[in-house]
Amino acid sequence: MIDNLMKTAVLTAMLMATTPTVGFAANNEKISNVTYIEHSGAHPSAEKFGLHHFELNVQGRNLKELSVAFPKRVRKIREIEVTDREGRKIESTTSISDREAKIVFAQPVSTGTILSVKLKGVKPRSRFGHVWLYRLSGQMVGLNPENIPLGTVRIQTHALD
Repeated sequence: MIDNLMKTAVLTAMLMATTPTVGFAANNEKISNVTYIEHSGAHPSAEKFGLHHFELNVQGRNLKELSVAFPKRVRKIREIEVTDREGRKIESTTSISDREAKIVFAQPVSTGTILSVKLKGVKPRSRFGHVWLYRLSGQMVGLNPENIPLGTVRIQTHALD
């Protein structure tokens, strides 16, 4: 009995570990009712300040506001640029504090829009590579004004020379 229970637990854990999460749309499946992260990455620059970016696919309800919570290892972010996938600027007001950025859109971002968010001039607290985790939340049209968690952006960087 205990042996069968142990086998079941191991099999369940293996299945859960191999199941893709909502944040990563497996095989580019269309997810129609949940806003999700499509892509993320980082690019170093000559001035030793990096560029972190991610794409957010707005689904379900229009997006009024986006909050980006910074990892503890971030010392500073100089600027945030928001465009659609084609590179057209999305009109918004951005405020950046030590721990978070708030992006309030002039007009709610329509479902089906893929936002490209660039965090420019990311200055780390050290020169070593890290895994950066940015927590995203947002306010959606027609829902309570509280921020709804949208996911976590994971960005891998390497040591600076």
